[in-house]
Amino acid sequence: MDDGCGIDSLDEPEGHYGLTIMSERASRLNGTLHIRRGNAGGTEVCLSFPP
Repeated sequence: MDDGCGIDSLDEPEGHYGLTIMSERASRLNGTLHIRRGNAGGTEVCLSFPP
């Protein structure tokens, strides 16, 4: 559980591709990836797939 300050932006610095790769992999498997700053701090990552 991340309870820190959370992610500032989904823009990755040059040469950093982790979030992009995670999203592309989810998409290739017909899934969706949602990343956002949590209401109580930290970062929430939700990976969903259709039934």
